[in-house]
Amino acid sequence: MEEDNWGHKNQCIRVTYAQDDEVVKKGISLIAEELKRVFSN
Repeated sequence: MEEDNWGHKNQCIRVTYAQDDEVVKKGISLIAEELKRVFSN
């Protein structure tokens, strides 16, 4: 399968949690706020 045709790359969010806990929490919070904004419209 050619990687450019892989639909999953446009359907998922990849998050690394190998950072400091506060950095991960802030990142997840930012993603959550963006998702709320997108799905509220």
